[in-house]
Amino acid sequence: MINEQELWGNMDQGIPALMAVSLKVAAKPMQASAPKLDEKKDENKSDDKETNRKPAEPVKVSTAERKSSDEKVSKSPKNVISVNGKPMTFKRSYNMKATSYTDHPSENGWGPIDALGNPLKLGTVAVDPDVIPLGTKLFITGYQFKHLPEGGLVATATDTGGKIKGNKVDIFLPLSQKEARKFGVQDVQVYVLK
Repeated sequence: MINEQELWGNMDQGIPALMAVSLKVAAKPMQASAPKLDEKKDENKSDDKETNRKPAEPVKVSTAERKSSDEKVSKSPKNVISVNGKPMTFKRSYNMKATSYTDHPSENGWGPIDALGNPLKLGTVAVDPDVIPLGTKLFITGYQFKHLPEGGLVATATDTGGKIKGNKVDIFLPLSQKEARKFGVQDVQVYVLK
């Protein structure tokens, strides 16, 4: 036969302790509930006191740990992205239209160099300097193209273009014109790195 007092006594002891710990992370609620444990304890059941107190201690500790981990999360800096597995902070992000270009003379009147005189290479992008200043380090994501890195491209804004005005970015591709055209026009997210 089930002893209702023992059954309900265990539940009464467990629930208030959990509620007190989850609502207030302090020692006082636990101390206030401790005398209730002693009052309901039978003299013949000295093991129950130890058994009932053991579950309450881990609950209190885990709640405190959860609270401290929540504080750590809330204190983490804003504007952080993962770039090649490393956290990087960014100043601003833009939704932009992306196109591609090559070093073919019909696309780049300067020859195989950017507007700053550097050789064109993967990671060179053309921007509108009124939107993104030349020399700015960028991280570009959201494109779908087999010749660019999966997950995003770290780039530097070192080139300009006659048709690159406003929220547009032109990504240099070291490919043939035919292959580079397959990139088309894509919506991308451009992060200005600090």
